[in-house]
Amino acid sequence: SSKLLEVIDALKRRRVQIACLQETRWKGHRAEERNGYKLLYSGSDGAKNGVGFLVSIELHKNVIEVIRHND
Repeated sequence: SSKLLEVIDALKRRRVQIACLQETRWKGHRAEERNGYKLLYSGSDGAKNGVGFLVSIELHKNVIEVIRHND
């Protein structure tokens, strides 16, 4: 989405390598790569209770395991 791309652009400008996101509306549990960041999130259907992390690809290489929990 365009809002996510705006957040990623702001992180790049400020040289932030990891960010936590709250009250997302994304459904399900996924991981995807966007513009040099890996998005890891967990959300429930139809609610604003989702959470996620944006991790730079450089740092993501050091992630061993992701354990997702619901809200």
